[in-house]
Amino acid sequence: MGGVKKPQAQLADDQLFQFLYGLVDQVEADSGTEETDLKAKIAALQAETRKTPGASTSRMSEVDVARELDNMSAKLDSLGALVEEATADSEVQGLLANSANLWVPVITASAEERTAKTSAEGNSDTTQT
Repeated sequence: MGGVKKPQAQLADDQLFQFLYGLVDQVEADSGTEETDLKAKIAALQAETRKTPGASTSRMSEVDVARELDNMSAKLDSLGALVEEATADSEVQGLLANSANLWVPVITASAEERTAKTSAEGNSDTTQT
């Protein structure tokens, strides 16, 4: 047999990260310098996209929920500022537009798609040689 078929969400992830690592290879070739920081950031992003939401085992108080929401809001504001700064560059805009077919499916995947992808990854890790 040909192994386990990957779900669409996993294929999208694979394509995105192949693309990102390819960009790093181009940057390294152009600069002559190994980009360990960029590679680490891509690896961290890849790990984040493989996380699946866990079932909550404890109840949070309203104060804890409010604190967590404030935390998330602050992180989103910070991320928004970074995105705004990056997208002001026309080269970045072009790169994002040309690669949207790779990154949009990854960042918009539902919890069910993430769970299915992670389950398939576990199966493919044990069946591939």
